[in-house]
Amino acid sequence: MADLSGPRPCNTRLENSRLSKTGSPDAATRGAPNARRGKPGAAGKCAVGTGVGKLGVIKKRRDFLALRSAAKAHSPGFLMAARRNPDNAPDEARLGLTVTKKLGGAVSRNRIRRRLRAAAREVFPAFAAPGVDYVLIARPPALRRDYRSLLDDMERALLRLGPALK
Repeated sequence: MADLSGPRPCNTRLENSRLSKTGSPDAATRGAPNARRGKPGAAGKCAVGTGVGKLGVIKKRRDFLALRSAAKAHSPGFLMAARRNPDNAPDEARLGLTVTKKLGGAVSRNRIRRRLRAAAREVFPAFAAPGVDYVLIARPPALRRDYRSLLDDMERALLRLGPALK
């Protein structure tokens, strides 16, 4: 679990992204397995979203099944489901990923997982609600969609789900 405490600037995504010319986080860190994102700039505190201190992982089947009847937001690359979970720590949001075999072979599915995880690491600290479980169900465009568009879709989905979680 990553500790993301401290003030977050509104444009963290833009300042810290180390993307290749294709817009993929994979190519930017290829050859440098321990490459880290830069420190946030001095852009001030972000007024949008509550943000989370920690981003946990959903691993148990029952937690995934609990989100089947949750609030959902659709986007071209994924479907996001969210549900408040009282068992979470007050400053923690949890993320689960579902990438089915319909989307391709193991290489394609793993690449989709990496792209969605990287996007979540950039967007969730500023826009996710603490104490909530989120599941991303990948769709075929998640593999080829421009990375910046994927980030915008995720941000938009989190903002759409915000009022449904209160």
